[in-house]
Amino acid sequence: MASEQLEPMTRDRALALLAALPATIGPALSDAEVEATEERFGFRFAVDHRLFLQAGLPLGRGWPDWRNGDAGELRGRLDWPRDGVLFDVAVADQDLSRARASVPFWSYFLGGEELREIVASTPHDPYAVTAEEAVDHLLMLAIERRIGRHVGADTLIQAALVALVLDIDSPALRDLAGLPRSEESRAHELLAQVVEELGLAARVPATDAEARWALVRWWLQLIDNGSMNAIEGGNLISYEAWDQLDRPETLRPFVAWTSEYDDWKDDWDTPRDAFKQRIIDDARDLLAGPWPPMDLSQGPDL
Repeated sequence: MASEQLEPMTRDRALALLAALPATIGPALSDAEVEATEERFGFRFAVDHRLFLQAGLPLGRGWPDWRNGDAGELRGRLDWPRDGVLFDVAVADQDLSRARASVPFWSYFLGGEELREIVASTPHDPYAVTAEEAVDHLLMLAIERRIGRHVGADTLIQAALVALVLDIDSPALRDLAGLPRSEESRAHELLAQVVEELGLAARVPATDAEARWALVRWWLQLIDNGSMNAIEGGNLISYEAWDQLDRPETLRPFVAWTSEYDDWKDDWDTPRDAFKQRIIDDARDLLAGPWPPMDLSQGPDL
């Protein structure tokens, strides 16, 4: 962990990344081409993404051709960030000084193959801009595996790649980040090795209950920082923690607000999005207190 902050993209770094890609590299986008693309589609590239494309333009299956690509296809790709899938772009009315490289941006370097849907992994757009955050993400993936949740190989490879970019290093991490599709069956084995090599094994909870409380805290953090839709987070708590943790009163509001959101009708006095905001507010309240949160129905130990 030589650095805790992501180093800015430079032309040399961009050229090195391009050289490692399994894709044809076309001429770099000019300033005029970048600006014309942003004007045409109504967005702005994140700073690192722009620098990368101005070093070379990856072309071929799965790669967006910002110079000559089909406009409809490119517009479809630009909808993906709102669904938490691929590119880290900043919408024109946002403050670009706050743009950060995220996991979706770094997944740009995974290769030219189309992303595949992962059905049961945590549905979020995870930000990792420090070494600590990247390690925490790997740990949470290991904990998800600990309780038997599905974690796709794509998710593991992506998390490993981001960790490498943020100067985390270990032999298994390098193997996981560069794992080809033909060897994806090894991804979970490599994650276990990464956990050992990074000294994370002691932080993986020993019991199912401890593991689920750790995941609940992570999900609440994702809700709080906007990386996960509040309703999706509420559903996770409802289906992966509520019954399994014996229905603690502290989690009851998330089950209730999610149910109200799902059952909402047009004639209700309360706006539907109010239930989403209540989940966000309750997440922040729980995170501000002791962990795991005390079940108020039991009272404090005397």
